[in-house]
Amino acid sequence: MSIHTFKAYSDFRKSHPAAEADVFGLSWTHELLKGAALGAVGGFTYGVYTSYFLPRVDGGLLGQGLRCAPIGAGMYGMFRLTQAVSAQTREKDDIWNGAVAGMGAGIVASLRAPSFATVAYRMGLWATVGTLYQAYYADHAYRAERAVLTPEHKVYQPVEGTPAHDPFAQRWQAMLARKEAI
Repeated sequence: MSIHTFKAYSDFRKSHPAAEADVFGLSWTHELLKGAALGAVGGFTYGVYTSYFLPRVDGGLLGQGLRCAPIGAGMYGMFRLTQAVSAQTREKDDIWNGAVAGMGAGIVASLRAPSFATVAYRMGLWATVGTLYQAYYADHAYRAERAVLTPEHKVYQPVEGTPAHDPFAQRWQAMLARKEAI
């Protein structure tokens, strides 16, 4: 993935009106709630996983999972919200939205940090993670949309796995042959 990928992705979205329609389609509230739900599930899974393999803390397996769920919900909810706000404010869909969103997630991750240096470190770390996430997403979305919107993938093209014997096509060919014979 390189800067050329993002430029090509941006140019591709500008040249295809169907691809442009969903860039800024969701509301901020929807993004926040969707991110919080996914983050809560991820945080709960992380808490249960670490509690299973690490020494037990008070509350056992479920208690550790429930302790990590709010942090995950806050971090990913903030990430999705900040990404949507940044994209709509700047009116661009590029990697900087991921960096800004990562900084927002880093702030949530360091709410109980002991020093400003820890806050700055976590903001930088999560900005890097957000940039890489956005880079992967942009490259993946570009390739997926490019594959769907190319001429060889149009609706009228035959689908893979069509039967070798097509009675409708044979009947149509027979009708055309009779019409030419007349």
